[in-house]
Amino acid sequence: MLSIVFSDHFRRDSFLEDAARFIMGQRWCSNSHREAPELQIAGWTRLAEDEHLVVSFVTLGATDGARFALPVAWNKDGRVEEGELENLITHVDTPVGSHNVYDATGIDRARALLARALIEGASGEGLTLTPHLCEATAQTVRADLQAITTTERLVGEQSNTSLIIHTESGNEYIIKIFRHLHEGTNPDAELQEALQAEGNTQIPEFFGYVSGTDALGGSDIAILNRFLPDVQDAWREALIAAAQGIDFAGQASDLGTSLAQIHTDLARALPTERASTNARALTLESIKRRFAHHVEALPVLESFAEAANEVFTRALRVEWPPFQRIHGDLHLGQVLNSPTKGWVFLDFEGEPLRPMAERVTADSPCRDVAGILRSIDYAAAYVELNEGIDAREWAGTAREAFIEAYLAERSARGGEGSAEDLRSLFRVFELDKAAYEAVYEAQNRPEWLPIPLTALEELTATAHTTLQE
Repeated sequence: MLSIVFSDHFRRDSFLEDAARFIMGQRWCSNSHREAPELQIAGWTRLAEDEHLVVSFVTLGATDGARFALPVAWNKDGRVEEGELENLITHVDTPVGSHNVYDATGIDRARALLARALIEGASGEGLTLTPHLCEATAQTVRADLQAITTTERLVGEQSNTSLIIHTESGNEYIIKIFRHLHEGTNPDAELQEALQAEGNTQIPEFFGYVSGTDALGGSDIAILNRFLPDVQDAWREALIAAAQGIDFAGQASDLGTSLAQIHTDLARALPTERASTNARALTLESIKRRFAHHVEALPVLESFAEAANEVFTRALRVEWPPFQRIHGDLHLGQVLNSPTKGWVFLDFEGEPLRPMAERVTADSPCRDVAGILRSIDYAAAYVELNEGIDAREWAGTAREAFIEAYLAERSARGGEGSAEDLRSLFRVFELDKAAYEAVYEAQNRPEWLPIPLTALEELTATAHTTLQE
């Protein structure tokens, strides 16, 4: 089917122009693309077909270096079902008829074909898709995906697209397709595989991943996990608790314990780096430069700069835990509460806007801790802004419970770093994150700007007192 559509230069260019416009309208398109990117086909392969559709997988490269994954469904009969128009990429006329071309993830009748074919693998014009399934469960997974009953596309994601797969056996899966392709192994697959090998249960069961090789290089295309039904993320649970004045200390304590287990398991499974004096200095210098950049973007931050630099400078004099692989973009929305597993951590890709080379580099585990602490503060501030409820005491209690549990579990598992030094470092990374939040809120949600500004006041308060003395 694709060979017909791309049989001449005009049709290929027409598809690429329409695909670029379609990509610009998707939530997973990078904010850096202010206009439709100029695309080329890096590779494509035909995956599967039924009596109505041909499903293919196309990888696209942009002139600015961005790469995209685009599963497409080509209809054979011109049928357009309710809800499918929003997934329409283009319409093409070929010698064998007219066809609508859709994003396959949004077409119910295409998703089962796509899921099954990804796990089986395929090879076509410049693109090879190779599944890497965990040996212990590979046979079951393949059998289940031959008997798919229904599928759904998860709504609300921004940088990826996830498909929920229901099967006749009752087993349920979730396939996450990476829309932005990066050379090499995606950290979401790498870290989950490492955690599962350590016996960690704070992730959904991991069944494997799919890699792809095209004219522009090799990338991970998708990962496969157990789908967990009847879950709610920690952000929503925290909002409900804060709004209703329900003590969240127990949940926060369990969350701290779980994160410490994640960190110590990752440190065992993957290489770590000693936090030498030079490494600490380089990290702090990077944080200082970033803070100065934020001050330039938002001058109101100037009032915190001197005290923040004092906090950063003091951190050079404390002992740091080794640098290691971390989650990298952790907040309460990245954690689910499962009735059967407790807290479950998701999306180990790191910060989506950071280059992949930075996301796969060892970092301080304190960055993840700071992410949760900021998220707890945001939950309290959100209910105050929207419902007029003062939840500052609620947040303080939850934060302390989280920190104490994290430190206790980390120490019990042999993690390095004294409690006093780690608390100092938590403040450093909270300051770093709060300054970023302030610029973000000023540019996108000005009414939320008081949230990070209040945090900056509190985080620099001790430093201000010392400077005045």
